[in-house]
Amino acid sequence: LAFAAARRLGITGIRTSLRSDFPTGAGLGGSSAVGVAMVAALRHWSGQPASDRAALAEESRSIEVEDVKVAGGRQDHYAAAFGGALDLSFGEATTVRSLALAAPTRDAFERQCIVAYTGQSRISGDTITAVLDAWERGEPHVLQSLERMKALAGEMALTLERGDLDALGELLDEHWRYQRALHPAIPTERIDVLLAAA
Repeated sequence: LAFAAARRLGITGIRTSLRSDFPTGAGLGGSSAVGVAMVAALRHWSGQPASDRAALAEESRSIEVEDVKVAGGRQDHYAAAFGGALDLSFGEATTVRSLALAAPTRDAFERQCIVAYTGQSRISGDTITAVLDAWERGEPHVLQSLERMKALAGEMALTLERGDLDALGELLDEHWRYQRALHPAIPTERIDVLLAAA
């Protein structure tokens, strides 16, 4: 990724290194975060503009998808570039709305949210490609699932702004049911065990 970003920006004669507290393929958007950070760092180092967050997100995604050939969407790149709680809308253009969360909501979210590593890394590019192929073929279950997931995302943003974390949890549960219906490789046995325990 660093090599592809440097080549895209016309930068030579540098060496980069990366350290991470979570493993590659953990499904946390790490490659997107690395891409955004790398593009911003290389632009800054070479004196090129790097202040437009949307441009950084788009450039990072373009490098990952077109140069590195890893299938993926835009959401992780925008999350890395903008940070915080976001309401993202994708269409002809991408719109970003930062959600102003009240301090009690942020505190409750931190207390109630658990990020757990299953011990299994995965590279999601193949799964994303399979889902995109099914979408292009017009497979009804994929089209219906994606449409409902889009609606749920909008509802989640409003629910989070209201600070209703119990309702947010219910929406996330419904979203997961539609997400896992997109492709058999999305859920794993270990994820299901953890969810059942939770």
